[in-house]
Parts: sequence; C-alpha cells; structure tokens
Amino acid sequence: MKKAIAIVVLGLLLCNYGNTEEPDLGMATFGFSCDPILGKAKDKIYIGFVKEDGFFFRLGLDEQENAFFSIEDTPLYFESINDKDHSLKDVYIWYDIWVIESKVMPIWFHNVLYYDENKQKHFYSINHFNIASDDKKLRKAAKRKNKFYMMQATDNLTEQILKKIEDGFVKVNKSLFKLFSPMYGSPISASKLKKLGQDTRQTNLYICEEL
Repeated sequence: MKKAIAIVVLGLLLCNYGNTEEPDLGMATFGFSCDPILGKAKDKIYIGFVKEDGFFFRLGLDEQENAFFSIEDTPLYFESINDKDHSLKDVYIWYDIWVIESKVMPIWFHNVLYYDENKQKHFYSINHFNIASDDKKLRKAAKRKNKFYMMQATDNLTEQILKKIEDGFVKVNKSLFKLFSPMYGSPISASKLKKLGQDTRQTNLYICEEL
C-alpha cells in the first residue's frame, strides 16, 4: 500500500508541474521552463512565482487554464551562496510535504532552484525522501503547511490572510531548514547544495530558462 501511495504522490507532483505547452504567467510575476538533464524524469516542467506588493509565493500551475494561480508555498531565498568551487545566486529552497484526506503522505520533496554563475544557467533539483512513521517533526510540519495552504480557500482573500499564509510558510520552512541543516553545512555550502542534485537514485535535475 505504501508503495502504491508513493507512486500516486510522485505522479501528482509531476502532473502539477508538467505541461506540453508553455504556460501563461497568470498571477505569477516570473517563472521558469525546466528540462530534465539527470534522473528519471522525462518531461519539461514549469515553476512560477509571484513577488508583488510585499508578498512572495510560489504558485501552482492550473492545468486547465495553463497558467499559474494557486498559492503553494513561500520558499526561502538566498541572494548568493558561494564557496571556493561554486558561486550560486538567487537561490530558492522549499519543501513539499503533502496532506491528503487528513493523512500525511509518506514522501517529502526537497526543492532547490538557483542560478549557477560559473555555468551561467539556472538549475532546479528535486529530491524525494521517505517519511518514517514515527517522524513527529515532519508530520507536524506537514499539517502546519497544509493549514496555511487551506487558508486561501475563501471568497475574501484579504492582505491580512495573505500575510498569515506567507508568515506561516516561512516559519515552517525555516524550522525544516534548521532540521535538515546537516545536508547544507554550516554555513550553507554551495557545493553541498549542488551535490543534492547529483544523486540519481532519488533526484531529478533540470536546466531552466526564464519564461
């Protein structure tokens, strides 16, 4: 059963991003078209963001409208991350941990989007990991993120609600960043971030262009 659920979750993730036609930006103010270059993924995906009026969100792609609309998250942003071997800028990190029908799905996803100044290209990597049945921290984080995600389901989406959603996402993502800090190094290492995108057993790596 767990394997079947995992396959469904992976499929939903790819469907959320994938499309054969380049989307309209919709509510997004900028976005990326990404082609797979490493891993098992075969399809192009699209990522959209809105940064406007003091708010910052990653937006989901509405497949029927083929445009970005729904709020998905508020990624952590790093203007630059450098070490002796690599120089990255405009680095976005976020975590997908899903709750479906009040149940936390058994897989979580680690996402990194960055511009590699050495290669003069944007890259996006997504890693998937299993969630242990006794991992209370991840399960709590999943439910908190789902709570903030559901707050947009209203006919009166005010600036106050948007602020609560954004602050909530940021708080959860910062707690997860701290939890996973051994993966990044201290201070955060550009080499370790790039290495996350090179494990083909659980990673898909994409090269991206701005929409």
